[in-house]
Order: sequence, then C-alpha cells, then structure tokens
Amino acid sequence: MKKNYLLWVAIFVTIFSYAQTEVFINEIHYDNGGSDSGEGVEIAGPAGTDLTGWSLLFYNGVDGTVYDTKTLSGSILNQQNDRGTVWFAHLNIQNDIEGIALLDPNNVVVQFLSYEGFFTATDGLAIGVTSVDIGVFEDGSDPVGESLQLTGLDGTYYEDFTWNASSPETEGVINNVQSFKATPAILASNTVAGMIYEFGSGPSGEGTFVVFGTNLTNDIVLTAPTNFEISETTGGSFSTSINLSPSSGTVVNTTIYVRLNTDLNIGNYSENVTANSSGAVSKTVVLSGNVAPNIGSIIITEIMHNPSAVTDANGEYFEVYNTTGTDIDLNGWVISDNGSESHPINSSVIVPSGGYAVFARNSIFAENGNFNADYDFVSFTLSSIDEIIITTPVEMGSVIIDQVYYDDTNFPNNAGESMELHLYEYNNVSNDTGSNWGAATTAYGLGDLGTPGINNDFGLSVVKNQIEGFKMYPNPVSDGVLYMSSSNNANKQVDIYSIYGQQVYRKKLQLQESIDISNLNRGIYFVKIEEEGKIATRKLIVY
Repeated sequence: MKKNYLLWVAIFVTIFSYAQTEVFINEIHYDNGGSDSGEGVEIAGPAGTDLTGWSLLFYNGVDGTVYDTKTLSGSILNQQNDRGTVWFAHLNIQNDIEGIALLDPNNVVVQFLSYEGFFTATDGLAIGVTSVDIGVFEDGSDPVGESLQLTGLDGTYYEDFTWNASSPETEGVINNVQSFKATPAILASNTVAGMIYEFGSGPSGEGTFVVFGTNLTNDIVLTAPTNFEISETTGGSFSTSINLSPSSGTVVNTTIYVRLNTDLNIGNYSENVTANSSGAVSKTVVLSGNVAPNIGSIIITEIMHNPSAVTDANGEYFEVYNTTGTDIDLNGWVISDNGSESHPINSSVIVPSGGYAVFARNSIFAENGNFNADYDFVSFTLSSIDEIIITTPVEMGSVIIDQVYYDDTNFPNNAGESMELHLYEYNNVSNDTGSNWGAATTAYGLGDLGTPGINNDFGLSVVKNQIEGFKMYPNPVSDGVLYMSSSNNANKQVDIYSIYGQQVYRKKLQLQESIDISNLNRGIYFVKIEEEGKIATRKLIVY
C-alpha cells in the first residue's frame, strides 16, 4: 500500500508541476512536540516581487473546505542571485490531511499543496482542484524550531527543488541545502518613437534604445522587424539583426541605433525589436515611426460651397485627389479653415493612388443632393469666401499638405455649380490661383452641377478647334505603345504632361507613326495634340 501511495504522489506532482512556477511555497511548519510554536508558511520567488494582493487559503482535507485565510504583503528581497524568501507567521495551522493554496493578485491558484495525503477542494477559489501531496509531513514529535523545506542546488523554479523531512527552520532566509542559480536576464528600453521621413526620402533619422544582460550563457540576439533596421553605431551599417556577446556573462549597457527603412509607403508603422538569449525571458522594444506624405500629395480639386438643389448644410462638399503612386489613409488628418473651424478626421478615409475622396457636410445620399461621400464633416462649413487647409497628424509633423483660399471674385461663384480645378493644373501650387478653376458643367443627382469623386469636366474640352477624325488608342495603354490618327493624317505635335503640369514627353509625329511611352510610370497624364493650327486634349491612363 505504501508503494501505491508514493506512486500516486509522483503522478500528481508530475501533472501539477508541468509548468514552471516562479513564486511558490518554500517552507511550512504546522506541528511540533508539545504546544505548536512558530507556525507559518514561507514564500520564495524573484527578488522585487510585490506580494500585495497575494493570499494563502488553508484547507481542511476531510471535507475540502477553507478554514482560514492569510493575506500577504511586502516584497521579496534579493537574498541570492535575484531570488529570495518571505516568512509569514500564522497560528493554528491544522494537522493531519490538510492543504494550502497560494493565490496571485488575480485570485488564480498558483499552487495547491497538501501534507499527509491529497484531496479535492469543495469550496473557495481552489474549488474543484486536487491538491498535490508534498510527500513529507510533521508527526507532532519533532522539536520546536524545525520545519518542512524545499531543498536543491542551483534551482530557479519550484519544480527544481524537492521537499525534505523536518530540519532546522530557516524562516525568511534561503533553506538548508538550497541555492538559487544565477538566472540569465535581459533588460532593454521600452519604446522608441518619432522616427519619420517624407515619402521617397528615407530612411528616417535614428532613434536609440539600450540593452543590458547579466548571467548570460549565450549572445543576446536582437532581431529587427520588417520595416525597421538596427545598428551598433550611429551612421553605421544597419541590418536586420545584431549579436551582442557577453563577457563573463555580462553584456554592458549597449546603445542600439534604430531607424525606419527607406522605400516605405505613406503610413504609420509600429513594430517590435526582440531581444533573446538562452534561458532569459525575451524582451521587446516597441518601435513607432511614420512615412509622411510630401506637400501636394493630397490636393483639393473641387469645392461645392453654394448648392441649389438642397440646403448648404446638406449639400456642401469638397473633393481631394491623391497625386502619388500609393494609397493614402487620411485617418487622423485635420481639415480646417482660416478662422476657428477645425475638424480631425476620426476614421479611415483611403484616397486611392490617382483617385479621389469626397468630404461632405452630410453623407446621406437621400439628403445631400444624391452623391456618394467618403466622409461626413458635420461640424465644418464652407463659406463663399473661405479657406480649406489639409494638415497631417501630429505624428507626421502637422504639415500643411494643401490649402486653397477662395473668394467670390477670382473664383467661380455660381449657385448650384461646384468650382473645379483644371485637369492640367492638378498640383498644390496651381490650385491657389482662381483662373485655374472653372464652373462645373455636368449635372449630378437632383440637378446641381459637379463631379464629386470623378474627373472634373473643366479641362477635358477641346482647347481650340477639334481635330477632325482624331483618335488616340489604346487608352488605357499597358504595353507602352500609343497610336494617333486623324482624317487627313497630317504631321502632329504631341506633348504629354503629368498631373503636376510637368511636360514628360514631346515629339513630332510623321503620318501615323506610333509613340513609345514605355518610360512613363503608371498613372494619369494629359495629352495635347496640335495639327495644322488645331488643338485637341485628351486624358491618358497608363497601366
């Protein structure tokens, strides 16, 4: 029967001890010869552990109920290699088959130990948990001043030690025949923020964090996340990983330089550097940075400040255009005017590359004159003389990306007609000039004129006489070859402009000669064709 009892103890200890327990019951005294004296429980764990909120529940093994509670307090001192003990005296700890549960501040059962047998708790926070018999006990004949203790050398966790029969007590100090080994440890700064650069001009400036290691048996390996890179020297060679080798088990305080990678798209980036070494708890350093848009990346291209089909409160809107080759999310950006009105954009508004987004006072289709809006700015109004300012978030530098000051004299100001920026003037400089804006001519919804969310009609018309029979194909073009023809097949002067108004191509065509535009990037362009004094314009899309 004794063999079966020991087998059950071994099985339960194996099951309960699979995890590594850092804070644990290290010593118990509950019975001695004569009147019980000096009863209590000792807790061991990492130095500095605050035991406030921890508790001990004392269980009766006969019926599985709690008969007493001990609230713990204080901190564990560093008695050896960053480990230590605290003794908690407690009167009237019962004899025979009894148990003690150790609970953390979240009332999670960390341990449920028992002596002289095992049982299942029937109430309290350990209800339903079966105790682990420590395999040794006090039989009432031991002298005063002895206790049950964990023993073992070079341990760290509860599972590294073994319960030993009664021996001279060691209240509040490391037990007899017990030692804590030096545990590998890594310390590192928590966060590095504020790394920023404008799109196309990376990498960012450098941030720094500090790494320290002690009791190490192997290198500290620092691994950078996808969008950041690290170096041991400022202005040095940056990479995705660094190995820091210890000397006599120590890596002294080492400054690590970190920066945001080049060639990233516009946006916010938050990732972690990890620091690992054998036997040490991994550490992470939170990195954050931003790739800010260039001035003019987002431009204002259409403004409806005086609708006729519906009220101003329902029908006002303005339109923005993304001049870059990457999508831009305006979440966190700010729209404001030249007065006191300001509105932070508080949800995701993705403006696609070469595409539009519409901001409206009322985004409800049935109420705003029947157009689709991407964002609702209820608290912002558009006057007949006003300014619209678009600013990046604080983390991107609070930079004014575009602003348009318009009035009722130099800009179009007809009721029921939006003002539209000329398609040849899609840049943040040209949209400051009133002559580059025209009144919309395309009706939408309930009859007002405008092109919310699509290409403006101002600038798409023929500048002079239409070239008879003129054709330009294919459009969109994907293979880099463009063809043009007209009724008389005369020679033509062809000029192609970017959306910024920059000339990117110029050639005189002979008869039906093709045009090689394979060097043009994907995007929207404007083509001006002149033939025998007649001029036509077309929009060109290159895939």
